[in-house]
Amino acid sequence: MTLPRDSQGWSIMPKHGPELTIYVSMDGDDINSGSHIRPKRTIAAALSVVRGGNADAILLRRGDTWHEGVVLDRAGTPDLPVLFGAYGDESLPRPILHEIPDDARTRIAILAPYQIIADIDLVGAGGDNALGMSAGVHHVHVEGCRMANWGMGWRINGEVANPCHHVTMRRCVVADNAGLGLWAPYVDDLLIEGCVYDQNGPGDSNRHHNIYMGLGGERQTYSGNILARGSGYGLKTRCATTDMVVEGNLFLANQFGLTVALDHDNLGRGLINANTTIRGNAFLHTGRGKGAWAIEAVHFDGLTITGNYMVQPNVSGYKAAIYLKGPHEGEVVRRQNSVISDNIIAGQWGWGIRCDRGDLSGPNNIISDNVIQVDKTVFDGFGSANYGPYPPGAFEFEANTYDRIGKSLGETWCRLSPDDMTFDVWVARVGDADAIARRVVFANDGLPDFAIDIDAFMADARTMRRGLPMPLATAANAVAAVAAAFTVIRLDPVEDGPVVDPPVDPPTDPPVDPPASDLDTAMMALVRAWHTAEHAND
Repeated sequence: MTLPRDSQGWSIMPKHGPELTIYVSMDGDDINSGSHIRPKRTIAAALSVVRGGNADAILLRRGDTWHEGVVLDRAGTPDLPVLFGAYGDESLPRPILHEIPDDARTRIAILAPYQIIADIDLVGAGGDNALGMSAGVHHVHVEGCRMANWGMGWRINGEVANPCHHVTMRRCVVADNAGLGLWAPYVDDLLIEGCVYDQNGPGDSNRHHNIYMGLGGERQTYSGNILARGSGYGLKTRCATTDMVVEGNLFLANQFGLTVALDHDNLGRGLINANTTIRGNAFLHTGRGKGAWAIEAVHFDGLTITGNYMVQPNVSGYKAAIYLKGPHEGEVVRRQNSVISDNIIAGQWGWGIRCDRGDLSGPNNIISDNVIQVDKTVFDGFGSANYGPYPPGAFEFEANTYDRIGKSLGETWCRLSPDDMTFDVWVARVGDADAIARRVVFANDGLPDFAIDIDAFMADARTMRRGLPMPLATAANAVAAVAAAFTVIRLDPVEDGPVVDPPVDPPTDPPVDPPASDLDTAMMALVRAWHTAEHAND
């Protein structure tokens, strides 16, 4: 079920003929036919005349509010799905489905395939779910909706023997829900694109997440989303997924950024995450306490982490930009055939890359062409003393640039527990061809700090809806701004290291802002404001 898009990137909803369209307005009457000029008043009356297999459309008038539940149990068709959407002046607010007092049931229950839900505002009061979907339901498209103040935003109840599949969520705002923004076990062919997930889960818990994919699923794509201020993870996957892509997202101020892991049931069945790609994302302000990481990977066979920006202005504590985590008690981990390349790791990280239980790694894990600027240790190979050495060929390092902020070459740069190593010893140990230790100077004046006004940024991001100009605070603009600010413009020698020319002649002038067509100049002004405070006393 692929929908065409307009010039603003919104999906163009299918056109249902007058005989298939039921209009609902607070000015209507349930004895009416449901035509545009004689709308019904209640959603229940509209649902009562929907005909299964006829792909009817129910359209709610923009600006009106209903206190009703919705059950979509009549299937549409592949050519013309059922549409539950909005009509009227697009400058008006979306129609609102409000939680019913003392009735905590799901507001929209999706029980049949071939459904579109578009441009609806689901407002809760801490009750169950804004959206719920039964096992086995497929070909569902949700776009332009807002789900706020529920127990959970969207709950998809796929089962191992009856998975959901072909599920799309685009340009929705899922915010301020008490539990998870999205919970989705056993979902295949999933697309989450251009959405804003913000502040899902209680602030003092790390067990609720903006998105939590559990138990199973194949061919999942997360593209161009803002995943912000989750009490736990921005995106947590423990589902033994195959062919997952996480691309062009902004992970902002989550306790943890992204994990690729498995639950115990999947481990017991010998499953693994295969062919996962994580590319072109920006991770900012990760973690509130001591322990946190931007990207965590545990069990995988075929993992690509490339072209990401991991920027940490906070006090480091035990924070790792990339954490190749070891197994829990009794688990057997596989960690092989990965490429970690062309990433920028900058700021107050405790570790650039941390690898627990390296003895269980390999073969064919390649770490190359990364710029790793950290506060403490560029690589930490914890566990080799307790569990045995890394197998030959488990990790191959090549052409990385290392910067341990404010430290000399003679101090600890890397660690293979229990041995702390200087930079020269580390390079000799791992054979990092063409590695260099330099002070990395970025386009943002070499500052590791990137002090974004998170509240203002997210308030702008949440304004996204059909009929309004797209906000400047989108994932695409933010990732582009981070890329511009963290372009490497110079590599200075370490104080007690040899003076060696950089591998590429740096420009003599600061980089020029990209043209407005590539990166909105207003967004760049916003980005500059994010770290103005750091320059206040210059």
